[in-house]
Amino acid sequence: MNYKRLIAASLTFSILLCQGCADSQEQEKEVTVIDSFFPNIEGTWVGDVMAQADENGIHLNYLYDTDQNGTGYHPIYRFDTTDFCNYADAGEIIPFGEKIEDPDIAVGTGSFIKAENGKYHAFYTGHNDYTESFDKNQDRECLMHAVSKDNKSYKKRPKDTIHAPEGYSSDDFRDPQVLWMDEYKEYWMLVGGKRIDDSGSCILRYTSSNLSYWKFEGEFYHSDELYFMECPDLFAMNDWYYLVFSWNNVTYYRMTQDLNGEWIKPEIDTFDGNGFYAAKTVQYDGARYLVGFLDHKKSGGDILEYTWAGSVMPYRLVQKDDHTLGVGMPEQFLNYFKEKAELKAQGKRVSATEGQGTLPYKMLLEGKITFNENGGKAGFSFGDYKVLLDSDQQKIIYDAYENSQRCSMEAGKSYDIKLVVENEIVVLYLNDEKALSNRVYSAINNEWQIYIEGNAEFSDLNIYVLN
Repeated sequence: MNYKRLIAASLTFSILLCQGCADSQEQEKEVTVIDSFFPNIEGTWVGDVMAQADENGIHLNYLYDTDQNGTGYHPIYRFDTTDFCNYADAGEIIPFGEKIEDPDIAVGTGSFIKAENGKYHAFYTGHNDYTESFDKNQDRECLMHAVSKDNKSYKKRPKDTIHAPEGYSSDDFRDPQVLWMDEYKEYWMLVGGKRIDDSGSCILRYTSSNLSYWKFEGEFYHSDELYFMECPDLFAMNDWYYLVFSWNNVTYYRMTQDLNGEWIKPEIDTFDGNGFYAAKTVQYDGARYLVGFLDHKKSGGDILEYTWAGSVMPYRLVQKDDHTLGVGMPEQFLNYFKEKAELKAQGKRVSATEGQGTLPYKMLLEGKITFNENGGKAGFSFGDYKVLLDSDQQKIIYDAYENSQRCSMEAGKSYDIKLVVENEIVVLYLNDEKALSNRVYSAINNEWQIYIEGNAEFSDLNIYVLN
């Protein structure tokens, strides 16, 4: 992304620091505020996001990545936001270890939680790639704990480290998600795990009353389909429980009304395609959001596969009438465009491919799409490539290095669509049900079209642009 245009301001504020019991002085701290829907700091990438919300807003803790990681890597950094449109860069929150022998010389995913006493707790993965070179008895992965009074400065507590239970691999034991279970009056920790000599994967459960001592309770969920289930997240919504997890660049979910019963696998159990990963949820201001990252491509080549880590990608979660989950555009995006962008088209109708000129660097298109009984494809072309709704395949498709998301489209039925563009990032949302996010590098400063192949029609199109 071109962050020369996305850096909105550098704000300076004063923090009063106490010195002893009598003296105080003001020190200035510069905070970079990024005007972006999908932020990352220039030259670096956002890895797994660990979202946590409180009265001060949403704190998007994430694994900080570069294309030139060293011996130690993936410290936890953070963006703070209240609207998913502007982000304050809070910098490093938890560093990786200082010595090659440290269990967290590399840091992996975890979670952040605020306890009833006001203290903040971080649980994260300690990862060490070098154990065989100095200590064959040291675990490759373990769970670690850090605490903070202000959610800014965290102190590690090595004595609270948790190792894989007997019978489970210490090479694949990661991604603790801690939550307060009010109905049980205790904390739960869900952890990605793997039985030794088992081709499947599992999510393990621990319980605690004090966030320091944890009791292993066994397997919470098991899958024979996936090698591993990373970044587990459990939440409740209107008498249903949902379990989210990720593997191989895809985020999945399951659902149940009984935590001790069977889990239901929805017919379409994903939200987005294979560029959106490691998503977990956060509750804020009456809504629940699913926040992961959109991968990048190392040389900016559209025909290449995605590379791990990229930019923050937020969705608004929607519970459908059948209790399955959908994803939609955060409503704050629409407010942003109405306040800052120019309305280029209103109520527009398109029934054949139509050129739209040069693609703005930031744009929102909203409206409806209808396919007739003959089916076909309709969507948007950007330079050499297209993002399409394919009613024959029942998918949203990006046709460079193919990326797709299954969806449901019936002939004769009108569906709400939204298209958001920010530099090379293009996200197509369908009916608050599914979405497809992509990087289309060739779209920047290139011609774009509303594209129709078959018998389909776009209607009620409003187009907001910000150049």
